[in-house]
Amino acid sequence: MPNIWQGCVKIHQGCGGVCRWVEAIDRPGVGYTGECCHCGSTDIPTEQMIPLKDYSDRRLLRVGPTEALADIEWDEQADWEENQARLSAIVDEIMRRETGQTSATGETV
Repeated sequence: MPNIWQGCVKIHQGCGGVCRWVEAIDRPGVGYTGECCHCGSTDIPTEQMIPLKDYSDRRLLRVGPTEALADIEWDEQADWEENQARLSAIVDEIMRRETGQTSATGETV
């Protein structure tokens, strides 16, 4: 089974910071956990991270507004593809607003 987390940007739920994978030294039986680059939390389980697959500009996400990203949530009732489409649209809108880029209609956001 392929690793669905591979190639994903991981957002720390409730914080909005970007997580990175680190070896789970203090947790036997767990290969890797998350470490938040914003708040410094360690040993973050996958259930507390929101994966964003194929986000087009990860550089913007790394310097993005953690306060706005802290509010995004995974919808347990939706499937993987539905969540990815919804979350990508939300993050794209946040990034446009924060960077002053124009919306799809050409208006400054």
